[in-house]
Amino acid sequence: MKKLLISIVLLIGCRESAKQEERVDTNLDTTILAATTHEHSTPTIHELNDFIDPAKFNVAKQDSFSLENWYYGTRQDGLVELTTEEIKKYFQDSDLKNDLDDSSRDEYRGSYYYFSVQENSKNKVVITIIEEYDYCCADLYLMTYNQENRLVGKSKVAGTGGDGGWGFDEYGHFISDSIFQLFRVEESTIRDDQDTMEYKIDSLITRFAIDKNLNFKKLNEREFQRNKIVVN
Repeated sequence: MKKLLISIVLLIGCRESAKQEERVDTNLDTTILAATTHEHSTPTIHELNDFIDPAKFNVAKQDSFSLENWYYGTRQDGLVELTTEEIKKYFQDSDLKNDLDDSSRDEYRGSYYYFSVQENSKNKVVITIIEEYDYCCADLYLMTYNQENRLVGKSKVAGTGGDGGWGFDEYGHFISDSIFQLFRVEESTIRDDQDTMEYKIDSLITRFAIDKNLNFKKLNEREFQRNKIVVN
């Protein structure tokens, strides 16, 4: 009888121990799941930097940069233009290709357009903005801001332009975390006969080293030239 009671007590103890281990495992699984979910969750609005308004940027985050689909006319219709105060806010003390004093401008206004949001966190904001200039041309700038919302990086990553028998396009992409490559293709008309057109095409490939604020420093460049003849 004593042995039976001991066996029952041991059995009950084993079952309680198993239940406790099961509760510990369940709690552990819940903790791991919660930690994993938090790690991969989308940042809440409180974790984002309100220095920018993402709704004004109509282009998705870019892996490579080009203005090929955003020539003059297209960007005016599809992108949000910056006001004078917004230009000052984002470009801060950096150089501008346009005079922001409306009283000194002629009929043409070199405009600025929101493009893409590359990164938006409490510690760092990276965006792209288009700057139009000289009646013909536009550059796309990659702009980096620190946690105090100060502009610490500004680099051209694409461009486009043209006037009459001349035009160019620039395309850029990151080769790695430390190297950016920019292609420039410039085309000019050198012969315009009744049935024959001849064009001079200059191509330039430039590689840049990248610092932590995404500022570029030229490493090297290669230049190529060729002519193209089109017979009507």
